[in-house]
Amino acid sequence: MSGAAGDRRPVAMPPAVLRALRAAALAADGGEARLRDAGFDAGRALYDDFSAWSADRAGRDPAHASLSAFGEALGAYAAAHGWGALALEPDAGDTGGLPTLRAAAWFEVEPARDAPYPACQFTTGLLAGFLGRLAGQPLAVLEVACASCGADACRFAIGSEAALGRLYEARYGGGSSRSTEKQGG
Repeated sequence: MSGAAGDRRPVAMPPAVLRALRAAALAADGGEARLRDAGFDAGRALYDDFSAWSADRAGRDPAHASLSAFGEALGAYAAAHGWGALALEPDAGDTGGLPTLRAAAWFEVEPARDAPYPACQFTTGLLAGFLGRLAGQPLAVLEVACASCGADACRFAIGSEAALGRLYEARYGGGSSRSTEKQGG
């Protein structure tokens, strides 16, 4: 299979396909990190499609849109591609002033909803790669609520690695997080 760099053909798959890929990755040594890394690389690539989609739809580069216009475009993009409902929360109040993305009916959520900790590793990496590329600087993402754990939606805090480290320390008392993405942008 070959694909040109500008190829924007959508590929639709049922969530069960992602769950199968996810299960295979998690069964391997270092599976959670592999999912985050794959998500990070995919997010950086996904930015190109979102940028072109946004330009076609709104006539502007999303990097130059207002925060509210960017949030609306990102939510519309996620919905149009079957990922779920995605909404930007500029200051959710429980993340130390960091913005969050709220993802309802999200594609990565495990249907059993009994995960012991936030489980959207692919999305965490995807958002870090995507948003870091948009910002032109490294960003990190921490899943602070997860529908796989019984929350009504997944929520992802966005900020620098240092800011998310402080948030993690305040919320969980230290250690390493299973749901943070700490790669450069």
